[in-house]
Amino acid sequence: MNNTNMKIKNTRYKVIFSMKYALQLIKMGHRPIYTMPNPEEPQYTSWVFEASEDFIRDFNALKEAFRNGQ
Repeated sequence: MNNTNMKIKNTRYKVIFSMKYALQLIKMGHRPIYTMPNPEEPQYTSWVFEASEDFIRDFNALKEAFRNGQ
């Protein structure tokens, strides 16, 4: 099979298990690709986001802010 005409998108994803983080990321303009039940506790929801550079930057800033009590 000739792959020269095929575009392969190597997309990475980040699953967020915390509603607090998911809602803040959504407020920051990131949209979940889909939701799914939490694999360990199916009564809870998990959010799946595309792990773009912007997302990772915002996620890391958010983690730091929550660690510092903001």
